[in-house]
Amino acid sequence: MQKIYIITGANGFLGNNIVRLLQDKPNTETRTLILPSDSAVFLAG
Repeated sequence: MQKIYIITGANGFLGNNIVRLLQDKPNTETRTLILPSDSAVFLAG
């Protein structure tokens, strides 16, 4: 069963590291929330 995680503040230090850890886990999907004025380039890969 796939788990979905919602991470707020994904561009911060803690949120960034949590997203990276969850991306490596099998059967997980991450959804992130960041401010419109912030860049999401690091999420690209």
